[in-house]
Amino acid sequence: MEIMAIVTDVDGTITDARSRLELNAVKEIRHLESMKYQVIISSGRTFCQIAALSIYLGTSGVLICENGGVVGFKNGDIRTIGKRENAEAGLKILREKLGDLIEIKGFRSMYRIIDIPLERNFPAEVGNMILREQQVPAHILDSGVALHLIDRRVNKGRGLRKACQMIKLKPANVATIGDNLNDVDMFKIAGYSIALGNAPEEAKRSSNYACKAEYGKGFREGIAHLFKEGILKKI
Repeated sequence: MEIMAIVTDVDGTITDARSRLELNAVKEIRHLESMKYQVIISSGRTFCQIAALSIYLGTSGVLICENGGVVGFKNGDIRTIGKRENAEAGLKILREKLGDLIEIKGFRSMYRIIDIPLERNFPAEVGNMILREQQVPAHILDSGVALHLIDRRVNKGRGLRKACQMIKLKPANVATIGDNLNDVDMFKIAGYSIALGNAPEEAKRSSNYACKAEYGKGFREGIAHLFKEGILKKI
């Protein structure tokens, strides 16, 4: 197994508990890039947000946004997976069944293409059960920040496959780092996966290595582990 790229989540992974960038994690990302390892950002946030973040972080890898629904390069060359209409159909059903519990998180951004973020007012599995029963082709992914209502075909694993196609890598050649349940799908297909100490148990069980440290400090622990085990090699 030759790891050539590192995929990292953002919120809860390279940030602190208040979603502020952990500066030592930023330093680690730049160190990886200096050794010619591509750092790929994977997030539930919009392409515009992640493209700007990538510029300031100094990452060179492709961007996986909206939980895999939007994949592309900083120059705006993007691919979309799934249909926004399926998320909209899910939103209508959930409002009928759960009423006031269904709240859009923040405001309806014109830059959000595929998914609809909801406030975490109900368990994701309750919403998913309703969507399955009503045969709506959408599902909910929990990022810990929001519940993301999205086309059933979309998740970070599928986004990672598309990203790898675009940069001519195999998923087996990437290591993934994340902190929540929406990261599990990319854990399953990556060559190596790391869950942070603040990740739920299901995410930890799905990973190859679970960190003791949390948030950005956990990211640094995860990278140190990759070097210690010889999965990444110092250049």
